Amino acid sequence: MKKDLSSSLGINDSDIITQRVVDGKRIFHPVYLKWRNMLRRCLVKHNKHQYYESVSVCDEWYYLSNFISWVGDTDVTGLYLDKDILGDGKIYSPEYCAFVTQECNQFFSSVKKNGKYMIGVAKETRLVDTFYCHYKRRYVGSFRTENDAHKAWQIEKRNHAKSLAISEQDVRIRQKLQDIIAKIEYDILMGEETCALT
Repeated sequence: MKKDLSSSLGINDSDIITQRVVDGKRIFHPVYLKWRNMLRRCLVKHNKHQYYESVSVCDEWYYLSNFISWVGDTDVTGLYLDKDILGDGKIYSPEYCAFVTQECNQFFSSVKKNGKYMIGVAKETRLVDTFYCHYKRRYVGSFRTENDAHKAWQIEKRNHAKSLAISEQDVRIRQKLQDIIAKIEYDILMGEETCALT
């Protein structure tokens, strides 16, 4: 058994070289780094990671070899290990985790009501009875009603989901995106507010 930075958190029972020195810099194996960071977030008490105080790691992932086996041939460079999209965000496990791009991760985490208006809607302060819509910090347009502005946001969100679904490799995430597309389309058809994506 190798001793390393994670020895007090998890068990490195793998044969991979976890780190090497190149030009005086330590370079970590990308899968090892994802595993180590996951364990640190959940097991090391630190103000930076207060969100993770109620998050746990499944027993099998305390072993690096099991985590590596789950990752398989996936190139994890630049990807995020997400536990929220497929689960309730309380456990890192094979059933509830997926590697996703930053864009996909932000897509799922950016649906929050901000203030008293519908998601994606703000009131124009200079003009009476005018609302505007922003999507991903981009101005979409001005509208006479809050409902019309929200509908513009729904269309932008739906189109973004379609774009992500086309390039998504994980079938579970792709299905989740398809479900969101169907929900938003239903909300648009019924003239209802999209309050959440799940």
